[in-house]
Amino acid sequence: MAKDNWLETTATVFTCGVEQHLHVGAMATRLEGNYLVTFNYTVDGKWFSGEFRSNEEYKEGQPFTISYDPLNPSINSISVEESNEKRWTILGWAIAILVSGLWIWYDLSKAHR
Repeated sequence: MAKDNWLETTATVFTCGVEQHLHVGAMATRLEGNYLVTFNYTVDGKWFSGEFRSNEEYKEGQPFTISYDPLNPSINSISVEESNEKRWTILGWAIAILVSGLWIWYDLSKAHR
C-alpha cells in the first residue's frame, strides 16, 4: 500500500542508548556515537515495536508520531527495516562483484600456466 494511505499513531520510546562507531581517517581516529532508539505502539489493541538510529537523544517514555501500513501494522515509517533491505541489496552486489573478480582472476591465472 502506498505510504500516502498509511495511518498515524503515537509511538512511545522504550529505550535509547548510545552506539559507538570507530572511524579511521587519513588525519585522525575518532569515536563517534549515535543513539539507537527502540519504541512500541499499538494498533487495534495489538503491540508492535521498532527501532531507529538518531543523532538526538530521546527520553524513555517520550511520545512521538509515526505512520504505519494499515494492511500490515508492523511496517512503520521510521523503523530500520527499509535501510536493512538496502543494506542486503548492497551486500548482494558486493558479493556478486567479488565472485566475478575471483572468476576473472582464476581464468587469467589459468591462461598464464
